[in-house]
Amino acid sequence: MTTATPVSALKGVSDRDGELLEEAFGVKTVTDLAQLKYARWAQALAALHVAK
Repeated sequence: MTTATPVSALKGVSDRDGELLEEAFGVKTVTDLAQLKYARWAQALAALHVAK
Protein backbone atom coordinates (compact mmCIF):
# COMPACT_ATOMS: atom_id res chain seq x y z
CA MET A 1 0.00 0.00 0.00
CA THR A 2 1.31 3.44 -0.90
CA THR A 3 0.12 6.92 -0.08
CA ALA A 4 -1.55 7.02 -3.51
CA THR A 5 -3.58 3.89 -2.74
CA PRO A 6 -7.32 4.49 -3.06
CA VAL A 7 -9.27 4.43 0.21
CA SER A 8 -11.34 1.54 -1.13
CA ALA A 9 -8.24 -0.64 -0.68
CA LEU A 10 -8.63 -0.35 3.10
CA LYS A 11 -10.31 -3.24 4.87
CA GLY A 12 -13.97 -2.46 5.40
CA VAL A 13 -14.11 0.36 2.84
CA SER A 14 -16.06 -0.61 -0.26
CA ASP A 15 -15.79 1.00 -3.68
CA ARG A 16 -19.08 2.76 -2.94
CA ASP A 17 -17.74 4.01 0.40
CA GLY A 18 -14.74 5.39 -1.48
CA GLU A 19 -17.03 7.19 -3.89
CA LEU A 20 -19.01 8.69 -1.01
CA LEU A 21 -15.83 9.84 0.76
CA GLU A 22 -14.73 11.53 -2.44
CA GLU A 23 -18.10 13.23 -2.93
CA ALA A 24 -18.39 14.41 0.67
CA PHE A 25 -14.80 15.30 1.54
CA GLY A 26 -12.70 15.11 -1.62
CA VAL A 27 -10.92 12.04 -0.21
CA LYS A 28 -9.45 9.82 -2.93
CA THR A 29 -6.37 8.26 -1.36
CA VAL A 30 -5.21 6.85 1.95
CA THR A 31 -3.12 9.99 2.40
CA ASP A 32 -6.16 12.21 1.82
CA LEU A 33 -8.02 10.28 4.51
CA ALA A 34 -5.13 10.55 6.98
CA GLN A 35 -4.93 14.31 6.40
CA LEU A 36 -8.68 14.87 6.70
CA LYS A 37 -9.27 17.22 9.61
CA TYR A 38 -12.03 15.04 11.02
CA ALA A 39 -9.71 12.04 11.11
CA ARG A 40 -7.05 14.14 12.88
CA TRP A 41 -9.65 15.32 15.41
CA ALA A 42 -10.68 11.72 16.07
CA GLN A 43 -7.04 10.74 16.59
CA ALA A 44 -6.55 13.62 19.03
CA LEU A 45 -9.68 12.70 20.99
CA ALA A 46 -8.60 9.07 21.16
CA ALA A 47 -5.17 10.13 22.44
CA LEU A 48 -6.77 12.32 25.12
CA HIS A 49 -8.96 9.43 26.20
CA VAL A 50 -5.97 7.12 26.53
CA ALA A 51 -4.07 9.78 28.49
CA LYS A 52 -6.85 10.06 31.08
